[in-house]
Amino acid sequence: MIFKKDMSIRRITILVFIIMYTLFFLMTTINLYSYSKYEFSKTDKVIKNFNSTLSQQIYEKFNNISDVSKYPLIIPDIDKLHSILTSNEIYQINDYNYLLYICEMMLIQNESINGAFIYNLSGNGTFTTRNTSNSILKNPLNEQWFNSILNGDNSISFITHMKSNDIFDYTSYSNENLIGISRKIINSKSQEVTGVLLITLPISDLLDILIKDLPYNNQILSLYDSNGELIVSSNYDIDFTKFITSLNTTSIEPSVQTITNIDPYFVTSNKVPLTGWTLVSAIPNSDVYNINSLFLWL
Repeated sequence: MIFKKDMSIRRITILVFIIMYTLFFLMTTINLYSYSKYEFSKTDKVIKNFNSTLSQQIYEKFNNISDVSKYPLIIPDIDKLHSILTSNEIYQINDYNYLLYICEMMLIQNESINGAFIYNLSGNGTFTTRNTSNSILKNPLNEQWFNSILNGDNSISFITHMKSNDIFDYTSYSNENLIGISRKIINSKSQEVTGVLLITLPISDLLDILIKDLPYNNQILSLYDSNGELIVSSNYDIDFTKFITSLNTTSIEPSVQTITNIDPYFVTSNKVPLTGWTLVSAIPNSDVYNINSLFLWL
């Protein structure tokens, strides 16, 4: 009897131990899962907020420059501008200075702008720049960017792969990578296109936005145009172009995916309003939960 009683107590003890261990294991698993979900949610929120803020900064920059490009269309003597651009005669000195004045007024309205240009439909242009005073302007009639804006349906176009030699026959400045904003000059009375306006800014301005105050170590930020071609990146060693089609870029809201068939990256993408560009952010999985403490104080 004593032996059977001892066996019964032992079984009960083992059973209680198993139950307690099982409960402990389940509680630990649930707590770890909840903590993991919480950390993922917090990280996801930080990344999405950062990307949305960055996209908004890019949008505001180009929206401001887009507003500058409207300046020639709202001047009081707009009829004079149309008259000069539609004249078949060589610019008179007063007309040339008038066009030059308009270019200079656009240049000073935004410090990012490094060039302002006005062309008539024959490709004769007037310009002012910050760094290329000795340059000779190219007739753009055979340039893709010029024909695209004239033949396209949109009144404004963002040119993402422009170089100085797309604009100049000769320039003492280096063949710099540029972003161009071109706009049709339209006579509101006749709806006739009388000329083309072009504003340029260095692509380094975009890179400065991408690399400023990154919240994560080793974070890669890349900007792609509407055709999926890379515009600028903070790290050209890793190219996410082939993954662009697999990312949900149809919404302004960020989408999140983990790319595992290369070095594991936590990748987000979202649209930049106005431009049609896509911002891609890639963070190594090992750094996803290690937010830069400096960012928390900004």
